[in-house]
Amino acid sequence: MKKKVFVLFVFFLIFTGCENKVHEECSQEAINRRAYSYMQDWYLWYEHLPVIDPSKYETLREMIVDLRYHDGERLVDRFSTAVRKVAHDDYYAGRRYGMGTSWKRDEESNLFITFVYPESPADEAGLKRGQQIMKINGYTIEELDENARYNNENAGASGFEKKTDWSNVYNAENEGEPVEMVLLEEGKELTTTVYLGNFSQKSVLKSLILDNNGTKTGYINLKAFITPSRDELNEAFGHFKEENIEELILDLRYNGG
Repeated sequence: MKKKVFVLFVFFLIFTGCENKVHEECSQEAINRRAYSYMQDWYLWYEHLPVIDPSKYETLREMIVDLRYHDGERLVDRFSTAVRKVAHDDYYAGRRYGMGTSWKRDEESNLFITFVYPESPADEAGLKRGQQIMKINGYTIEELDENARYNNENAGASGFEKKTDWSNVYNAENEGEPVEMVLLEEGKELTTTVYLGNFSQKSVLKSLILDNNGTKTGYINLKAFITPSRDELNEAFGHFKEENIEELILDLRYNGG
């Protein structure tokens, strides 16, 4: 179900973007109207779509946020989104941009690094899984959270000036943007700078053979289902075949599906 909803919106961008010349009119309003029409026919929760005016939205992403199915206060459709075709193509080719990390909070809202892509800007800067993020460009996590709450509550007020929060603590679109990180590792604070940039994501992050109590066992950590996956998996399984493994561990803990 999750995959169907996601693919639907990738489909929207491929067939409604101005990069595609099937349609003569490529204004944002026209793109929004075609996407809204597709949703009425193909969206999983089409019966719950609200009535909207597509012309009022500056981007397709903003419109889809308003159209996603809610059951009262609960957001049911947490997966549908809009991406540009170039971003879609880059994803499946394994081309990435940014830091190259995943973060997650604990029950006390402390922020930790849960994953670092090999050979990414974060990897080059020394970021590691398990490190706690204390500051980003001089702002603590608590300050960024508080500023985000302030901005959300006062955005429409007269004379409002936006404070630095998660949306602008650094420019995620700027090639080479320096992001100073203060990290906590084993009780010691570390300071490093990550320079945002391009990197390649491997599909098979790790492939090895384990001795599992005398049983020769192959291990694969598969991060994503993308175009390079076929060749990388073929290489791994070719090695497993040569070594005559008896069992296989397929690690999908970090695979988004």
